[in-house]
Amino acid sequence: MKGYCTNNRVMNTGVLAYTMNTKRSEIRGLWNEVCNACIQLKQPECQIFWRLLSQPCSDIIQAVDSSEIKNRSGL
Repeated sequence: MKGYCTNNRVMNTGVLAYTMNTKRSEIRGLWNEVCNACIQLKQPECQIFWRLLSQPCSDIIQAVDSSEIKNRSGL
């Protein structure tokens, strides 16, 4: 399939943050696809679906290592 690869990382989706910009419909479409797959298949592990469904949207996704996210105390 075009746009898909087998070496795409499975992300730990503790936090999903997004901005509503010109790609608003694409972002919402991806979010809806992931949520609907989880509900329809009764599978709470959204990372599985995110890994597959997000690949064609790689141009609008930025992955950040958890060590880069500061907590409330700034650590």
